[in-house]
Amino acid sequence: MKTIVSFLLLSLVFPVDVLSEPAPYFFFGSKTLANNSYVNVSPVGDHDSGRNSVQCRTDVGTCCSDTEGNYRADWYFPNGTKVKFVEFGDDIFESRGAQRVDLRRRENAVSLTGGMYRCDIPTARNGNRSIYVGLYPSSEGKVKVNKLVRFDPDKLTLTCISIGGPATTVNWTRDSTNVVEGYVTVLNDASTANYTHTLSVTKPGMYRCKVSNNKPSSASSDYITLTETKPPNKVAASAFPTTTHLFMFGTHPVMPKATLSTTTVLEETAVLPSLLGVPLRVSLSVTFRADITIQYLL
Repeated sequence: MKTIVSFLLLSLVFPVDVLSEPAPYFFFGSKTLANNSYVNVSPVGDHDSGRNSVQCRTDVGTCCSDTEGNYRADWYFPNGTKVKFVEFGDDIFESRGAQRVDLRRRENAVSLTGGMYRCDIPTARNGNRSIYVGLYPSSEGKVKVNKLVRFDPDKLTLTCISIGGPATTVNWTRDSTNVVEGYVTVLNDASTANYTHTLSVTKPGMYRCKVSNNKPSSASSDYITLTETKPPNKVAASAFPTTTHLFMFGTHPVMPKATLSTTTVLEETAVLPSLLGVPLRVSLSVTFRADITIQYLL
């Protein structure tokens, strides 16, 4: 007897990334608030006002702190070299104001170092903090996304890894509908702008991970199709072999009739389908039952 169990097959659809042409150099990034210390970044030529009690006006990027009085904050190039003051003649330079340190670019500068710039800034609560912002385009001038899928007993995790610039926008969708919860973004390596974007999945469908930057416009998308085919909850097969023997019980011939029934039950133990080539986890339970009937031959 054969028992056939069909379970989920995961098919992966990997389209070609759609990338925009390299755009002019821009500084940009999130306004990151960290215990009242933050970096305020805007595109070149834009100006921004501060928040909380600290007033920030940015030409490129500004580090502000809640620390009172004079303090030392510094900007660093992607290779770790400290950014110098304007009098040294570099295209990217540092200037200082009241409770802020500005990162600026010289007008009409062409020779710029792209990548992640770091601001080391003291805070009243947590000592020194490091905050990163990006100068674009980076060496690749685009966002590159890699795909990973991980199967756990109780969930399926989809992962996009973006490289080449901070992901200012990460959008997950299922069947063209936005996924509003269950996803996390983690910065792995600030020097290479390597981010991991994970999504916990509980339903089948076509999932899309889109990572994009606002300035310059650069985006990459991944589509992962999950097709679910669940096995039945139980698959049972039974056999009833019968064995008859004649023997003597005292002076009476006795023919006991033994009927052995065997039931095999296959139960599903995971609610999500497996990855291609990885079997669904199942439990196999076998139940034996013996019924003995004594017949007296008189």
